[in-house]
Amino acid sequence: MRRFKRILVVYGDGESFGDFEPDLIGLAKGNGAEVAVTGWSRPPSPSLLKALFERKGKRPDELVKAGQQRLLEGHAERFRAAEVPVRTVVLEGDPLQALCMLIDDGEFDLVVKAVDGAKPDDHFTFGSFDRALVRLSSAPVMMAKPEAHRATRVLVAVDVSDPDEAALNEYLLEISTSQAEIAHDEVHVVHAWSLDGEGALRSGAFTEVSAAEIESLRDQEQSFRHQALQALLAKYVDRPVTIVEHLVEGPAPNAIAAVAERIDAEFLVMGAKPRRRVTTLVLSDCAETVLAAVDCSVLMVKDVPEIALGAPI
Repeated sequence: MRRFKRILVVYGDGESFGDFEPDLIGLAKGNGAEVAVTGWSRPPSPSLLKALFERKGKRPDELVKAGQQRLLEGHAERFRAAEVPVRTVVLEGDPLQALCMLIDDGEFDLVVKAVDGAKPDDHFTFGSFDRALVRLSSAPVMMAKPEAHRATRVLVAVDVSDPDEAALNEYLLEISTSQAEIAHDEVHVVHAWSLDGEGALRSGAFTEVSAAEIESLRDQEQSFRHQALQALLAKYVDRPVTIVEHLVEGPAPNAIAAVAERIDAEFLVMGAKPRRRVTTLVLSDCAETVLAAVDCSVLMVKDVPEIALGAPI
């Protein structure tokens, strides 16, 4: 079973996990994880700080830092009450830069943050900070919807058509089934398929190809994808969790979003490969589209962590 042993919980400026916080504490406790709680706050204007605090003989930045420390300690106390080891880290300077440096230095295997600016009943939408964090973080990032009264179903998106994605597929299934085992969740696995060039074949440009032959090619392609997906899932049949296959025809973003809505998914777990392997600053078109379409918490994994190449934790 793979566990998240070092979790970074991010409380952004004015953001809250809401009703998701007990689940977050349960996630940490179930994994036996050490937790670091971090955050920042946007300071009041210098003129207001001067009017309020200068007479006390203290620097405004020190007062802001002390106030943020108190807020983080309040969050940390809820983890301590659940007997989860926790520490606090106040971010200073540019929040995104400071957060990414903390992630790099802390060797975290999971970063959890509430989606910025969302209200519990709002449609899930990633803001600019969240998108930048997913792009830049060296660790998997879980963006949590503040409130989600849903069945405990985890949706995992895989691509079994590309051999280069094999390691990532297995890592996504490993962490998903491991966490589902802890939380008694169902795991639903979605893969989108299509017959390459079907539109051209049906356009009449290839008169020697009959409709029956096209249908046969479609059946063969669907069967190939189903068998590949079954071979992947066979590695996890010994897990005490329910695994459900969803083989959906059509573009991957549409398929993922449609299944997430249909099963009322609590979490979506998916890879987020960059468009160009030389950079991690730009996510794939599929990842970007899915972020804008789904209405549940999302765990994005850009790369397979080196530790995942060895034996499960």
